[in-house]
Amino acid sequence: MFRSINKHLLMWLLCLFVPSAFAAQATMNIVSDWGQGFQGEVVVVNDGATTISGWSVEFDMAVDINNLWNGVIVSQVGDHYVVEDAGYNGTIQPGGQVSFGFTASPGNVSPVAVIVDGGGSSSSSSSSSSSSSSSSSSSSSSSNSSSSSSSSSSSSSSSSGAAAMFKGVSLAGADFGESNLPGVFGTDYTYPNQDEVDYYKSKNMNIIRLPFRWERLQRTMNQAFDSAEFARLDAFVTQSTAKDMYVLLDPHNYARYYGNLIGSSQVPNSAFADFWSRLANEYKDNSHVIFGLINEPHTMPTEQWVSAANAAAAAIRNTGATNLITVPGNAWTGAHSWNHTWYGTANATALLDFVDPGNNFVVEVHQYFDSDFSGTSEQCVVPDASEVLSDFTSWLAANNLRGFLGEFSGASNDDCRMSVESALQYIDNNREHWIGWTWWAGGPWWTWESNILVIEPTADGREAPQMSWLEPYLP
Repeated sequence: MFRSINKHLLMWLLCLFVPSAFAAQATMNIVSDWGQGFQGEVVVVNDGATTISGWSVEFDMAVDINNLWNGVIVSQVGDHYVVEDAGYNGTIQPGGQVSFGFTASPGNVSPVAVIVDGGGSSSSSSSSSSSSSSSSSSSSSSSNSSSSSSSSSSSSSSSSGAAAMFKGVSLAGADFGESNLPGVFGTDYTYPNQDEVDYYKSKNMNIIRLPFRWERLQRTMNQAFDSAEFARLDAFVTQSTAKDMYVLLDPHNYARYYGNLIGSSQVPNSAFADFWSRLANEYKDNSHVIFGLINEPHTMPTEQWVSAANAAAAAIRNTGATNLITVPGNAWTGAHSWNHTWYGTANATALLDFVDPGNNFVVEVHQYFDSDFSGTSEQCVVPDASEVLSDFTSWLAANNLRGFLGEFSGASNDDCRMSVESALQYIDNNREHWIGWTWWAGGPWWTWESNILVIEPTADGREAPQMSWLEPYLP
């Protein structure tokens, strides 16, 4: 014990009195604490005049860290941890910052001081003291990889400062007209507008999922984005995120490009990687942008999809982007069929081979409650959503992963209300495994009177009945 005290006293004295190669400070925040465990974040700030190339921090905390992302634990002796950069985030420009996150147990903790080796000592602060959930995922080791999945370092926050789940809506329109690609803007498709964003934000939603078509943004594989199309997409993203809304980019392509499967000879994985490299480069500095790799892969070998997803994730991280990634499964990424094999290798098996070099992803599933789980019928037959969500949740828990319900909904009737409300309550009750949800759908070219699943209000402001189901669970 005496040696340990002397060691840490010496480190503090060195930080205070010995000139360092760079000036840096670090702060620990408690993002979310649910009693049995918590999520922490350490932010390293370069407050010097020179670029930092490689950093490490040390801290003492009487907890067991079970997952860490955007950093690497290089030493643990008792309660003393040393964490280094993850390689891709080792450079910090003057005035810049990086962060890493972790989950640990037990909970009911306070942040501790963090020492930047070669830099300065830190203060610590707490941003959560309740049982509120992190809006990020914890990680799992793949069966064939040392890489682990993890949670987002850019959590959504409630007005009280506690971390909140992502809860919002898909605003459709830019994905319309798929039979006429690339199509004509304003005739075949459109983009949502800021009046809609303001409406959903006023309902305490904090995320918009933005479906769009790859073929419109990138008319030819491996070529630059169409400037007019990117301007439309970028205007929506920039204006929405400026309002503290998160935007989940959703290439609504079903793992296809002009009808050809990703991973085929017509659309090699390298083309998918090129698309995501270009898109990640555009938004790597916007922490409110989430990268949804693709919408609903289906009718393909599950391994083929996972290979493509791995190529896209690697391309994203090669740009230096640390944004949260959502990765879906095969078979329309249904939660109810996660362990099934009728479509080939079960998602529960194949998705364990997904590798995100940045260790910041969640698994996205979709779930409807009609008889074939397609969302095409107004009759819901699943009164208790745990019947179709619990197996997936168990898989998340067993593999230390987090999930996101990217699509769900129900028509305006009592049976569907029961299904939807049970799903909302189930996710709230299992927030250690889920980061949130987005309802399908809203958007400027339809209203709740024209589509059974839509919650877009009418032109005269009349709200969808389903909005009253959602509001008690927002944010």
